[in-house]
Amino acid sequence: MLKYNFEIESFGNLGLLILFNLPISIIILRQKVFFFSKANYFIFIFFYYFYNGCAVIYSTGLVELYPIYFTIFNYVFGLSYLVFSKISFGFLSKASIIKTFEVLSYPLIFKTLVNLYFFSWFILFLFPENKIMNLIIPPKPNIAENLLNRFNDFETNILSKILTYVITVLYPLILILLYKFRKNSYKIIFFLLVNLYLQYCFNEYIGRAILLTSIIQIILFLWIEREDLRKKLLIIGVFIFPLFVLFSFYYQFFRKDAMDYIEFNSFSKIIEFVVKSETSLPTISKEILNSGKTINLTNYFKWLITLPIPKFGVIKLEFALPSYEMSEIVSGFSRSDQNFNVFLPGFLTESLYVFGKYFFWLNAIFVALILSTLNRLYYLNQKYIMLLIYLVVIVAYNLNRAGIQSVVPIIINHNLLLFFIYFFTELKRLYKFKY
Repeated sequence: MLKYNFEIESFGNLGLLILFNLPISIIILRQKVFFFSKANYFIFIFFYYFYNGCAVIYSTGLVELYPIYFTIFNYVFGLSYLVFSKISFGFLSKASIIKTFEVLSYPLIFKTLVNLYFFSWFILFLFPENKIMNLIIPPKPNIAENLLNRFNDFETNILSKILTYVITVLYPLILILLYKFRKNSYKIIFFLLVNLYLQYCFNEYIGRAILLTSIIQIILFLWIEREDLRKKLLIIGVFIFPLFVLFSFYYQFFRKDAMDYIEFNSFSKIIEFVVKSETSLPTISKEILNSGKTINLTNYFKWLITLPIPKFGVIKLEFALPSYEMSEIVSGFSRSDQNFNVFLPGFLTESLYVFGKYFFWLNAIFVALILSTLNRLYYLNQKYIMLLIYLVVIVAYNLNRAGIQSVVPIIINHNLLLFFIYFFTELKRLYKFKY
């Protein structure tokens, strides 16, 4: 059922890979940069190794020179991240950023936007299709139908697209609001669970990635803000990990309505299957990169550049989406076909597919710029720590597992409102300064 290679050849390959890549991490560790900059770097590197590096232990399936590509990408990312973290961007000055955030601190503005967020959810469940009953009787998840609807642009109602866009843009405000409840962990967990439940009931499906990143987000936030809970968090983490692995295993079959395929009868076998299925993603890189197919860079950059523009299903442009194109190569089916399935080859394979073996490292610079910019934007004000954690975990986990397509739209849309406020605040500041 899965195309990933589970035959382990040698763990020595992974040891050598870590040994050759260790110097850049040591360099970052010894640098005098603020704590969150180092922490966010290592969060990203952990998932980079897990989803792109661990694949070297498997016997076949990797494209030739894969360990070398991995090492070049890692060093370019580390050095770029270090440079961007130390550069002082004039348009991201501390005073300007804090002044921007003060705009959201006005009670009337803040409450209005938060109320608009939940009101948009309410309307979305009513029109154009009444899904209120889904909140009372949750539907069974079905990934096949969810994917088919997404590729066929099933939801063509403009109102629902506008509301979905409003919810996406306003979600950071909910994360900012959570800081008020940092001393009450139950309220934080409740807010996040409500948001996850709304997503599931409306989409009739929710991915494991969203669930895992939410768990990591809660644990990291409470670890930073509540020193008194750190021992409890460690204990909870020890219990949550095996439970999530077990849930992840059964959920991936249940969401496909394929429970009959489950043949594992021991917990150790389930853990082994889940770990192998996650770490062996790049073992389809050879099939993808040797297929002779390449992405249309013009359509790819067109997709990136037009991401901030709300289209609401009205503006139709031809885009090149790497994860879907690579999945079509592996599966042999078109993305609109009912038998189509998404295969995730890892971020390094995607970079090689998009930019080729000579320029794949450009993605490393791009991601380093994204992470360092997020650090600069949100570490200056403690109220926005929940938002920073959320965005960093999304970048580190989603990007390394599912590629650019799963991250950049989130980063742009979730920051759009804050960038908009910053832009006009900066204009006001410059205007007063000039006159």
